[in-house]
This record gives sequence, C-alpha cells and structure tokens, in this order.
Amino acid sequence: MSRLRSRYVTVQLPPHGELPAIVESEDDTEVVLSLAVQAPPGIDRLAGREVRVQSVSPRGIQHVTGPVAWSPDQPEFLRVAKLSDDVIQRREAVRVQAIVPAVVTVLAVPARATGEPDAAAPPAPAGPVKTTSLNVSSTGLLVCDPGALPLGARVRIELTLGAGEAPVVVVGTIVRGHDQEKGVHTEEMSSDDQHRLGRFINEKQRAELRLSRG
Repeated sequence: MSRLRSRYVTVQLPPHGELPAIVESEDDTEVVLSLAVQAPPGIDRLAGREVRVQSVSPRGIQHVTGPVAWSPDQPEFLRVAKLSDDVIQRREAVRVQAIVPAVVTVLAVPARATGEPDAAAPPAPAGPVKTTSLNVSSTGLLVCDPGALPLGARVRIELTLGAGEAPVVVVGTIVRGHDQEKGVHTEEMSSDDQHRLGRFINEKQRAELRLSRG
C-alpha cells in the first residue's frame, strides 16, 4: 500500500464527523495519528470500527480505510490499520480556483545572451504590485497582472490565504500569459508554506467535490 502523501490529514470518525490530525508514523500496515483537537467523548466505543483517513496532496485525494484503535493511556493518538487505499483524483498537479490577495515583486528580468536585460520586454514594475491570484497548485499559480509583468521574469509572490494569517511566499518564474494574467511556475517555497498551501488546496478541492455532488 502507498504512503499518505500529506502530513496533515482528516480522520472521519462516525458519529463525530471529521477531525483534523497529524501523521506521526506510518508503515505498510498501519498509520498512527495525533489528533489536533481533544478526543471527543465516546471515542472508546469506536475501537475496531472502520474509519477513513483522508489526505490531499498535489496528486489527488487519498483515502486510507481500516479499523481504529484508541487507548485512554494515550488519548491524543489513534492507530488505523490499513485495509484499503485509493485515490479519488490523480493528476500531475491539482489546480483549484482561488481568488486571494497577492503581492508580486520582480526579482530579476529576462536577459539576452549578452546578459543584458531584454530590450524588447516591457519594463518591470519598480516595486511590489498588489493583485489577486486566479488559481493555485503546488507547482504554480495564475495571477491577475495589472503591472505588465514580463515573461521570463523571476518573481516573489506573497499569497494571503486567510485573514490575519502570514502570507505564503512563492518564488518562481513567469512562464506564460498575456496582458491581463500571468502563469508562474513555482521554484522555491518553504516546507511550512508547502504544508499550508496543501491544506488550502485540500479545503478548496473538498468544497468543489461537495458542490459537484450537490
């Protein structure tokens, strides 16, 4: 069986619903989870019942299903035996629609073989440009372009995924687009920001699935 593709998961515990959890350890037969919230009352009665662990990564939504074990000696931990493992959706990179505030700063402009800036390219904005994203994935994003961002430019993008949250910082290169929007290929992102962006994509994708199912 394959390993869960994200450290941050949700575990479906009927009748308690979905609870956030973190993968503490895993092998081919079992996954050990640490609940991110207090264990709900009555969780001891779930011993041996089948539960579902859901992980969302850029390649899809993965479900690991199996009987759960819980001990009052370690109330924050759940052990789930792996009986089935399937991926709902599998792509090179899952892309979700996401209109969130973004700040784009040009770090370097395209250069010709001489090493000089490309004279044919439009002048890059002198400072940070406030705009919005249109969609995001783990490998890139699409942003509105109010500042004539040149193709080939290396940029730093700060995405505000939630009110009051520190921005997710992406460094990449503008690889496609036109006057109104530009596509950026991600090249650098901290591991913490990767996890945060993964959780954001997780939530967006699950919302899209719920809408598609009516």
